[in-house]
Amino acid sequence: MKTRIVLGLCMLLAADLLFAAETAPKAPQIPVMIVEVIEDSEIFSQDLPGRVSAYRTAQVRARVTGIIEKRVFEEGSNVE
Repeated sequence: MKTRIVLGLCMLLAADLLFAAETAPKAPQIPVMIVEVIEDSEIFSQDLPGRVSAYRTAQVRARVTGIIEKRVFEEGSNVE
């Protein structure tokens, strides 16, 4: 007996949902644009300002005390 009542209520609910879906106001149609995509080659470049800094640095320091009389290297040159 209970299963018949439950089944009847489920059928009633399903019918109500179907009726509500049919009578619901329709959403307005929105115009869309269709574009065909084609393969093409493009070069994208952009000049941006920036600064460059070294990722490794070396400091030249005297290991003895005293006055430096002569410098035998140029700043920024390669070290051998």
